Parts: sequence; C-alpha cells; structure tokens
Amino acid sequence: MRVAIRTDASNRIGSGHVIRCKTLADELRRHGVQILFICRDHQGNLIALLRAAGYSVAILRKPHMVNGSEAAESYAAALGVSQHQDAAETKNAISEFAPDWLVVDHYSLDHEWENFLRDSVGKIFVIDDLANRAHDCDLLLDQNWFGSVMRSRYDGLVPATCTRLLGPRYALIQAPYRYLRECLTPTDGHLRRILLFFGAVDSHDQTAAALRSLCIPSLSDIIVDVVIGYANQNHAGLALLADQRPGVHLYRQMPSLAGLMAKADLMLGAGGSTTWERCCLGLAGIVVSAAQNQLRFTRELAEEGVHFYLGPAVSVKETDWSAAIEGLRHTPDKIRFFSDSSRRFVDGLGAMRISALINQNVGLVCMRCAESSDDMLLFDWANDPDVRKYAFQKDFISLVTHRAWLNKKLADPNCLMLIGEDFHGLPVGLVRFDIKGCSATVDISVEPAIRGRGMGKRLLAEAISILRMRSDLRQVIAEVLHDNRSSCALFQQLGFEIDTSASGQDGSHRFLLNLDREIA
Repeated sequence: MRVAIRTDASNRIGSGHVIRCKTLADELRRHGVQILFICRDHQGNLIALLRAAGYSVAILRKPHMVNGSEAAESYAAALGVSQHQDAAETKNAISEFAPDWLVVDHYSLDHEWENFLRDSVGKIFVIDDLANRAHDCDLLLDQNWFGSVMRSRYDGLVPATCTRLLGPRYALIQAPYRYLRECLTPTDGHLRRILLFFGAVDSHDQTAAALRSLCIPSLSDIIVDVVIGYANQNHAGLALLADQRPGVHLYRQMPSLAGLMAKADLMLGAGGSTTWERCCLGLAGIVVSAAQNQLRFTRELAEEGVHFYLGPAVSVKETDWSAAIEGLRHTPDKIRFFSDSSRRFVDGLGAMRISALINQNVGLVCMRCAESSDDMLLFDWANDPDVRKYAFQKDFISLVTHRAWLNKKLADPNCLMLIGEDFHGLPVGLVRFDIKGCSATVDISVEPAIRGRGMGKRLLAEAISILRMRSDLRQVIAEVLHDNRSSCALFQQLGFEIDTSASGQDGSHRFLLNLDREIA
C-alpha cells in the first residue's frame, strides 16, 4: 500500500501538523505501508526531520511573499501560493508514486484542492479541526473535543459517504507515550517538577511569563524543565531567565516531550496537539489558548476536568500563572483529579485505530476483563451513531450516566465484560454477558474502525468459549432489532436459533444458543 501525505510546517504554521502526520506515518510504516510526504519549502519547515526519520519527501517550491498582516489573519495566506497551484504541484509530485490514500493536513486547503486530486489517488483522508470549510474526502479526522456538538460539526461539510473519526480516541500520539503510559504510577499530587512548553512559535511569549512566575520565593524550590519551540524568537531572553533561577533546565528542538512529561508533576502550556500527549500520560496541566482554533476545545476540556484553563494567551499575565500554580500546590487532590481525568480521556491508541482502518489488517489475539480505566473507550463505543441506531434506547448516553452504569456492572458478580485486543494491544471490541440463573444475555460492540471484517464473529466465539468454563450455565440469549441485519446474521452464523415464542416483541428477534452444543 502507498500513502502520500500533504502537510506543512513553518514559522507561521507551527510544527503540529507535520508531527501528527509523522506519527501516523510511523504507525503505517510499521505495517509495511510506503510513505511519501509532500511539503512546501517554507521558512521553518521540518523536511530535514522527516528525511532523518527515513521518509521520502517531495519538496514543493518556495512560497510567494505575502503581506505579514494578511498572513496573520488568513489561513489561506499561510499556504504561500494559490490552492490551484498547490494542487497542480502536488499532482505532479505524486504522479509516479500513485498513492492508494492521500492524507491532507492543512488549514489552507479545502474541497476544491481535494477535488482536483481526486482522479490521481485511491481515497482521500483529511485531518482537520476547524470545521470551517467543505471537504471532498472519504475519511475525516478531527481529534479535538467539542462536547455535545462534536458529532454534528461537519454536517454539510463532507460527503454523506465520508467516515468521520471524531474525538481524542483517534488522537495521533507518538508510540513512546503509549509505552510510558503503562509504566507510570499515579501521581501523589505534590509539585516537585514542572514542564513548560508553548509550541513551536509561542507568539505571545508565554514561556517567559510562566518562567518568571516560578521565580517567586514560594515556588523557587520546584525544578523546572523549559522546552523552547524551534520558531520561538525569544530564546536569548529565555536563556537569560533560566540562568537567573536555580533548578531550570533549558531544551531546544526536542524530538519528543515524552521523557520530560514522564518526570513532571505539572505542565504549563498551550492548547495545541501537545494536549493529547499530556493527557495520555495523565499529566495535570495549566493551559492557555494560543490561537483562535484552540479556544473552544480548550474551554470544553476544562469543563470536563482535564486541565486548569487560564484563558487566551494574549491576556494571561505572569501573576495569573503564579496564582494558579500556588493554588494547585496547596491542593494536591486537584492535581490528582486533573491527572486522572486527563488520563481517562486519551488512551494513546489513535494512530493504531486509523492504521487498522486504512490497512484492514487487524486480528484478534486475546480477551481480557474490562476495567474502570476503560470507561472512555466503552463510552465512545456505546455512543457510536451505528450503535445507537440499533439500540433499544437510542438517546445519547451522558458520561456521568455511563460511568455510573459501568461501575455498577464491574461490581456485579453476575456480569462478565470481556474486551478483545489485537497483537499490538489495540482494543477491537467488547462482549458483555449478564447472567441470571442458568442463562446469560449477551451484548457485543466492535471497534468502529474495523467493522465489516468478521471481527464480531471472532470476538463472540472466543467470549462464548470463556463463558463455557462456568458449568452452571445452559444457554446464551441475544435480543436484536429486526432491522439490525448484520447482528442477526452474526448470531445465526454462530449457531444461535430464533426463539419463535419470544421474537417479534418490540420489533426484535430473540436468539438462543444451547451451551451443550458447539458453536459454528
């Protein structure tokens, strides 16, 4: 398989688009996919970083000069050329590569650009989080969180046939974060070490403001790691500030923040893509929004208890930082709360899910019991539009209601909840048995990214073989709506028979499996 990726980094755009695309490329390459990046030769590009990682990069010509004020106000101006010219250059760059998928992660490009490339690629995958323009794509990812409006943000902006991957369960997070997540112990809530990072540019100089706030006597004992973005224009001033405060470690052009995040008790930063890396490790944060597109989702995450939000970076002062840090220092329970909430929000498996969807190469390896830490995973599966469409209760389930239900089920000795995982640890589905007397009623969910590949049959067959270990059970019951044809077919394939005495009630079929019989 071949995948081409059109994305840019620059002093104006920042590095986030390229870094998250590289994360996806790393996961795809792990499964044998050939990758070609297409990047324009902007000032501050990351082409050397991509090539150092072993990727082929087709370089588009240096952009036209644009007026500074115009560029600051317009996403289109950040492209440096017209969409038509960019599309023509991209088409030429991929002509011999002939990609099966074209990934585009660029705020300056929309449906006109995508339509121009349509006949040169197999499928088009758009990564976006603005929801401010139409796209001609087969797959769309918005990894940010927008609460109750998240599922409707792209209504009318993408084709009806487009698959939407929405929310932080699909966040593109580098593999080291996923591995570290499994090793870290829960925080005790005490502040000993703080990490500062405000993105590649930090146009509001919040790194300096936050560092100065940590110079006051009451906070002077805290160790501070400061990472300066590659396009930050105040590196000399920050170096001077660091020299004046003991316990400050200064870093530039870090390939990953994973190691520093793992050592920190708190992170001060901006609400960009680093948010999801921080959440994956359960690192509490005090956050500002450094750009217009960060405002809403940064506020929404604060309402979910994921971090402490100070407001737009343009209006946050040094005293705001010191007050917020001191407030958390005296309330370690709040730090523990932020840590737990953020960790539950992001599991770090987003790149694996997207790779599985593109590659179609996932398989079931093992089953494990569900845990309380699976709450967000199960919440997303439960509220998937297709699941709600065929559920007996079709209303969206709130997170509060879901967590109360999950805790009750996990504490119930007559409930068995099994999660299937593939070789790489990607959860692929859930099978739940509610046991009463000699019968067990079954419910099954499959990861949306891999539906239609027979995973439901494998999951259910494996789960029933585990259920058979209980000698007191005689049958498994499944209740399915008439119009849920795929589930009806699934149970019949595994040897379930329709209970004619009960089917038809409430528009449903009732299927029975005698556990004395082998499943198909």
